[in-house]
Amino acid sequence: MGYGLPAALAAKLANPYNTVVLVSGESSFRMTAGALEHYSMLDLDIKVVVIDNSTPDRLPGGMINQHFMVGMGTKTRVKTRKPSPVSPASIARGYGV
Repeated sequence: MGYGLPAALAAKLANPYNTVVLVSGESSFRMTAGALEHYSMLDLDIKVVVIDNSTPDRLPGGMINQHFMVGMGTKTRVKTRKPSPVSPASIARGYGV
């Protein structure tokens, strides 16, 4: 998690004539959104698809709580904040992408 965008940038730099497509969840995208600055400065043609997988039937706290509950064998949940109201598209626009 949080590896996709930098890896996509590296893949495009290593293979400039190949099409590079990144499919990422919104949390993973947010973790490395700073890499969009490099994406913008280098003017790379990478296709990015961000999937909002924060569905209502998902456990609060998402993957963190799922791993915690399975690993610890408990039903205790980690307290989490509400999801960010800032969309991945807004973040990308902020970097000029």
